Amino acid sequence: MRLILDSQRIVSHKAAATVGATLPALAERWEARAETFKALLHETRNVRGLLGDGGPAAAQGALVAVRAQRLARANPGDGTALLQLDRLFNRVDDRLTEVIEHGVAARLYFLRVKLPRVTNQSVALVQPQRVRYAPVNSPVQSDLIDIVRTRLRPPLIEPRPPSGARQSRLDFEAAITHRPEGRGAGPAVSL
Repeated sequence: MRLILDSQRIVSHKAAATVGATLPALAERWEARAETFKALLHETRNVRGLLGDGGPAAAQGALVAVRAQRLARANPGDGTALLQLDRLFNRVDDRLTEVIEHGVAARLYFLRVKLPRVTNQSVALVQPQRVRYAPVNSPVQSDLIDIVRTRLRPPLIEPRPPSGARQSRLDFEAAITHRPEGRGAGPAVSL
């Protein structure tokens, strides 16, 4: 997984540099993605796991790298290539989020924790640290879960109506129900 995270960091950074001059907003978003993957790499340095071999995710990562190389050779202003690369980034992010969330929920990822050892058989009483592994969602947590949930795939924003929407609806309803007879009502139909 760390290879996939690192490849996504590199591809995001290179893609941002490629479109930086022509589309600064997109370049900024992709650079933020590169920073997210850098933070994920930092947080996974002590994580070990039992989940999968990374085959499909690695294949998607390779596809992203090929598309980014094509983008560098093509016109950076080509909208379809940028749109395809952005969609591919989103699919890879979604898949990585699913895999990490599943691994955390099923306790398949473990965090390496170093514990000091006290013994009475040594002159110094403190021996070299031993390593234990605890589930990532145990009390000894890293920021991995928080980064995945907030930065890799932030929660969806709930749509809110505009500020005057309620009054506009009430005015519309009043206009419909209290319209005078004869103006705009049309002919009466009897059955």
